[in-house]
Amino acid sequence: MQSTIQSKLVFLLIFTVISLLISIQLGATTVSLTSLWHSEQTVQRLILLQLRLLRLYTGFLVGSLLALAGCQLQLLLRNPLAEPYILGTSAGATCFIVSAILLAVPSTLLPLAALVGASVSTLLLLKISAVRQQWSGTRLLLTGVLLATGWHALTSCLFLLSPDYDMQHMLYWLVGHLNKIDYPVATGIVCLLLGCSCMRRANAMNILTLGEIKAQTLGINCQHLRLQLFLNSTVCTALAVALAGNIGFIGLVVPHCIRLWLTRDYRLALPAAMVSGGSLLVLADTIGRSAFGPIQLPVGLLTSLLGIPTLMYLLRQQRV
Repeated sequence: MQSTIQSKLVFLLIFTVISLLISIQLGATTVSLTSLWHSEQTVQRLILLQLRLLRLYTGFLVGSLLALAGCQLQLLLRNPLAEPYILGTSAGATCFIVSAILLAVPSTLLPLAALVGASVSTLLLLKISAVRQQWSGTRLLLTGVLLATGWHALTSCLFLLSPDYDMQHMLYWLVGHLNKIDYPVATGIVCLLLGCSCMRRANAMNILTLGEIKAQTLGINCQHLRLQLFLNSTVCTALAVALAGNIGFIGLVVPHCIRLWLTRDYRLALPAAMVSGGSLLVLADTIGRSAFGPIQLPVGLLTSLLGIPTLMYLLRQQRV
């Protein structure tokens, strides 16, 4: 069993490296990595250093954040269909970002707007679905679907009421994009801290899978742990939306595949999901940039095309 897991980890590492190399080189213009060491190939070098590498970095961070949020939400709701897109967390963050753009809020404050929107959506989710201070996974999931529908409707109204010069900017957030990251170092540090914060609770998450009653007998404060995981997943979702807009189904597909293919042990599943989520989103963006060139498809559309058949498969297998 141990050797099987190790071989799968090696495969995952190889898959990640290959996906990153493909993403760097392919696009509307094919660029060779050798241009980094040839100063005469100035244009290709600029494309690699100022466009491709930054886009790859953004995509990997966003995919990792969404996969991490999905792992936590699926544990909390005990449902493989739980993820930020379906539960309305990302839709709430997107709605607040669109509202901020409409109010001419400076772009540096858009991450704060995303955090407020994701937090409001999570609080509404917990408040509406609570029955005598208790939550059931099915009730949370249904409430999340209703909230997501409401946020999408409100966002569409704001989009239609916005001036023409704001529509293009808003459209990027609605369909998902990987065009720009303002503070790459600070963003990377925050993502690393979120991942480490979740990894510190990996043992407690493993115990929580046994059930709340058994977890409490083993010394786990289930209410406190659930609140921490909800908070962590909310911040992960808000940061992902602030970086790339509304991208769905990465948080659905990746955690489920890691559980089936690799392990259910969160000490290994969490980092594997983050790496897989980043690689998958990078590959999706590469397909969007190169398959229909020079037209670039938004990465959010491609992840939705990937997530819809996966969602149908989960429903068909009755894993809900």
